[in-house]
Amino acid sequence: MSSSARQPPSRHAQFYTEFAAGMIPVALLGSAVYMGLRTWQQHLAHERFLEEAQAHVQELEAEVTALRQQLQSSTGEQGSAQSVGSTGKKSTWWPW
Repeated sequence: MSSSARQPPSRHAQFYTEFAAGMIPVALLGSAVYMGLRTWQQHLAHERFLEEAQAHVQELEAEVTALRQQLQSSTGEQGSAQSVGSTGKKSTWWPW
């Protein structure tokens, strides 16, 4: 037998043998908790984005509805003014 086989392990090797093996479950648990919290944060951020987008769509739909009503009321007023002002002569611009 050689003398190198009987030497005690170095202090670094002993440290990693004793402590690193115990840190593996802690690192795995920490990583799992971090990934879970990060996923939950992304889910909540996406949900908030969807709510804000839906609110914006509803605002735009309300604006479109108001503009359509305004357009209908203005064309209704113009149509009644034209019917009062017309002499009953039919336009001959269209050939059919």
